[in-house]
Amino acid sequence: MNAIKKLSSVTTLLVFYIFFYSWASADTRTSVHNFRDLPLDLAITWTIGSAKSELAYFADPNCRYCKKLENQVLKKLNNVKIHLFIYPILGDESSRAAAEIFCADDPFYAWQQYQDTRTLPKKLKPSCISPTFKLKKLGENYKVNGTPTIILEDNSTFLGSVKLEDLSSAIKNAERRASDEKKTGFLYDMPGYCGGDNMINH
Repeated sequence: MNAIKKLSSVTTLLVFYIFFYSWASADTRTSVHNFRDLPLDLAITWTIGSAKSELAYFADPNCRYCKKLENQVLKKLNNVKIHLFIYPILGDESSRAAAEIFCADDPFYAWQQYQDTRTLPKKLKPSCISPTFKLKKLGENYKVNGTPTIILEDNSTFLGSVKLEDLSSAIKNAERRASDEKKTGFLYDMPGYCGGDNMINH
């Protein structure tokens, strides 16, 4: 009888431990992609239209899928502010390009030029210290395992390519949910699948 009670107690503790561990792990995962905690001073930012919404965009300078995403999707968005985090994960050439683009007189122009012609800026800011290491750590902390990666205001995340209509719809939903959060202090969590081969995670 005592053995049964002891076994029951151990089972109860084990179930509690599993539940608590799962809850703690889930909480950590949901806090990984927190848009509001992004260090925007490390980003190259540009605006299309009225900047009604915002998104974070992680891209490697030599990622051809990033170039395709920019030309076919990002440039066609309306009323959005884009924060580009140069995330050099494809080798030394990408790290060098990231450093020189960030330290250019006009980083946004330098990024566009590199995407179009693979030409690095000729003139760099004197005494500029590239934040390449910080950018790599940022990507690792946010679990960015590949490029392109997009994070929206409601923390939903697109991995890889995405259709214009899918991203536009997700941005509108993120804007609404972010607005609701400001009013209520609570961000609704609605996981789902979004278009093509892309997962949208919340």
